[in-house]
Amino acid sequence: MANRETTKRGTGWRTIVGGAAGCLGLCIAAASCLFGLYEISTETPLLDLMFGRGPLRITAPHRPAPGTFTFFIPDGVNPETIPNSDATLDGINRNHWEVIDSLYGESLRTEITSLSRNEWIKLENAVLIKIENYDKCYKEVDVGAPPIGGIGYVRHFYVKVGPSQSDKPRIERAIFDPKDEGDPWTPRSIEQFLGGEEVPDFFTLSPGELEVFLLRIDFEQPGVYEFSVGIEYTYQGKTRVSWAKQKASAHIPWKMRVWQQGSNGHLELDRKCEYVQVSNGTSDMAEYKLECQEIPGPP
Repeated sequence: MANRETTKRGTGWRTIVGGAAGCLGLCIAAASCLFGLYEISTETPLLDLMFGRGPLRITAPHRPAPGTFTFFIPDGVNPETIPNSDATLDGINRNHWEVIDSLYGESLRTEITSLSRNEWIKLENAVLIKIENYDKCYKEVDVGAPPIGGIGYVRHFYVKVGPSQSDKPRIERAIFDPKDEGDPWTPRSIEQFLGGEEVPDFFTLSPGELEVFLLRIDFEQPGVYEFSVGIEYTYQGKTRVSWAKQKASAHIPWKMRVWQQGSNGHLELDRKCEYVQVSNGTSDMAEYKLECQEIPGPP
């Protein structure tokens, strides 16, 4: 008697489980059909619908390599003991030293990819830079300036930006630089690099196409910046803004000793530099200029 009851209970549970599995399968099939119809009618992939992603993928801003850069020498390290072989891209990567493009700003690369299957996407002709956080960071630092290399062709954009003057993030437009004639060791102005060149009204992305943008960012005053990169786009008649999911950061020192590769096989002090205020105004609104004093080398 007990054995027959156990058998009945087992059969009942199998029936319930089987029915539930069948129902779940029907629900999944129905949902798949609905989501499939949604994707066909709107051209929006299912994952984009679930996670709120748009039709663009923007990579986290990163430094192109090789390229021009300046590296920070850590506290407690005597620059005169650093061999020339470490003041190279390989040496900097090996030692995990923090780097910046120049003493004025940063050059960062980002890739924008269309996730659309059939439709084209219109991109505005400016990249958005949003300053999220800023810290003055008055500390004096040692930096190294290794030999300059180069990078391949990409679309270049330029912006000059500073800290936000309110409790809201500051957003500036990095505009397309058709000539890319900037010296990374010299600050620039919009008038200097545009030079009457024609700037396209917008860019387009065909389905699956990737565009590479190089952002030249000069900062109005030194300090540590945290910022986001985004772009305004038009897709299916609607205009929105897409932001890279990861933020970038840049450290522009107020005062520094600049070291370069020396003839003795180690780094030698080349100049001392400091940002000084050149205009009236509060510390957050003032204009700053980098002044450097060259250090005579050995006779």
